[in-house]
Amino acid sequence: MNRRLSQGRADVPAITSKTNQGCGGIRCKTCPLLFDFDAEIKVNGQQVHLDPKLSCKSKSIVYLAQCIACQGKRSKIAKELSIPEEQVLVEDTYFGQTISEGRARMNGHRSAFRRDQSGNFPDHAKSALAQHCYDHHQQNMDIKNFKIGFVKCCKVFDSDREEAKFISKYRTEISGLNRIKVIR
Repeated sequence: MNRRLSQGRADVPAITSKTNQGCGGIRCKTCPLLFDFDAEIKVNGQQVHLDPKLSCKSKSIVYLAQCIACQGKRSKIAKELSIPEEQVLVEDTYFGQTISEGRARMNGHRSAFRRDQSGNFPDHAKSALAQHCYDHHQQNMDIKNFKIGFVKCCKVFDSDREEAKFISKYRTEISGLNRIKVIR
């Protein structure tokens, strides 16, 4: 009984795998998208740290999604201009929050990547991630273009505020995917 009650609480650490924040579920579609713990995650020149206590089963979290296709563009531009990558601003990162499990929220993003019978993406405007791919990577429209990480656990009533702090700190409302307005 106690185990059941504690599963949804934000203050109870989730079980993590050895290499990333995955739950280790065989059929989990979020686990393969997660950053490894040893990955260096930078957003607009600033380092982001993942919370190793969180997993894709954690609730009431702030998460980040970073487009790996755009990260490749950043490296290429920096090399061409002979400048540090930190000086190249690329709209590649999104901060979001959910009170549901992280993997349930990723399923919501994933559903916006579905094609209809005509080969179109009718729901792409419902997710900033899908909208980004639709605008920039339509030939490879897939949630697998993103790496996901869980950065903070918060109280349910603080989730919007905590998300806003990350968006502001890392400037993703200016140079990032948080400037994309989605249809709800």
